[in-house]
Amino acid sequence: MALGATRRAALFLVVSDTARLVAAGVLVALPVVWGLGRLVESQLFGVAAMDTVTLAAAAALVGCAALVAAAAPARRATAVSPVEALRHE
Repeated sequence: MALGATRRAALFLVVSDTARLVAAGVLVALPVVWGLGRLVESQLFGVAAMDTVTLAAAAALVGCAALVAAAAPARRATAVSPVEALRHE
C-alpha cells in the first residue's frame, strides 16, 4: 500500500494467496483420501470411502474456514496507515 496499491487490491492479494494455498491443499488431500479409502471406510459408520457429498462438504468447509481466517487479518492490515507502518519498521 505504501507503493500505491489500494486497500481493495491488498485485501484481494492476501485472500487470493490463501485461496491458492487451500486449493493446493485440497488437490493434495483428495488423492491421499482416495488412497486410504479402506481405512476411512472402516472408521466411519454409514459413509462410503468415496462419498462425494461428504468429501465436497469437507473441502468446502475447510475452504470457507481458511478464507474467513485470512480475511480478518487482511482487513485489519489494510486499515493501518502505510506511513505509520513504514515508521514502525
